[in-house]
Amino acid sequence: MNPIDPDSQGAPADDAPPFAGLTPERVLDALDSVLIPVGTRTDGRLLPLNSYENRVYQVGVEDGAPVVAKFYRPERWSNTAILEEHAFVASLVEREIPAVPARVLEGATLHEFDGFRFSVFERRGGRAPDLDHTDTLEWLGRFIGRIHAVGGLESYRERPTLDIETFGYEPRDFLLTHGFIPADVREAWETVVSMALEGVAQCFDRAGDVRHLRLHGDCHPSNVLWTDAGPISSISTIAEWVRRFRIYGCCCPPDARTHRARSRICSPATKISASSISVNCISWKPCARSG
Repeated sequence: MNPIDPDSQGAPADDAPPFAGLTPERVLDALDSVLIPVGTRTDGRLLPLNSYENRVYQVGVEDGAPVVAKFYRPERWSNTAILEEHAFVASLVEREIPAVPARVLEGATLHEFDGFRFSVFERRGGRAPDLDHTDTLEWLGRFIGRIHAVGGLESYRERPTLDIETFGYEPRDFLLTHGFIPADVREAWETVVSMALEGVAQCFDRAGDVRHLRLHGDCHPSNVLWTDAGPISSISTIAEWVRRFRIYGCCCPPDARTHRARSRICSPATKISASSISVNCISWKPCARSG
């Protein structure tokens, strides 16, 4: 394990794909680099879990429960941005809000091995919540409200602003300037995008002075672990709605991961303010397909 440079973004060697060198052997060696100093080690079992942007694995541990390891995509986030996420989730846990924080190993939650940055999490089980029951929706509403209350105490400092400029106009201009839009559909594409951005601008105008806070930015059933005791947030980092963006790496099942639409628990009908920004879950969901 190497010391973490706060400003590093984990650049890959040469021009190789970001995870070309992340072999099963390297994953196990990376985990052993932080587990052996605390008295345990991996047992050779390795199960890849679904993740859109990063790489997430369930890793077997000798004489103990498996852990979940998340390897962050190189050049995606700075170390300070990742550590900021970890600190926020830790603050949720300190306030007895069910969430899954990164484990502290040798005094750190973010580690590096052979150029790959990673974190280790406790594996949590559960199932997707049944949204057909009003009691479940009310429970989730209270749960999300508690996250909002903590998220409003301070703002992220290391993450890009999520607003119409940075996630609307700038991406549109980039795609047009760099020739990503085929000439035969460019005019229609520009028309549709302009209409969409006008609608978003009207929403911001109608909302007036929007208060910025950190919150669960991808609030759909597969990102919540439901148990008999209630919900457990499967986020390990919390996205911020208007001001900050993004959290963690995901291990949702493939069928759930492909449906990224906003769920009813985040709709205006349930009076819960949340958005469907891309966020990642880190907890293992063995029952996520059920219900």
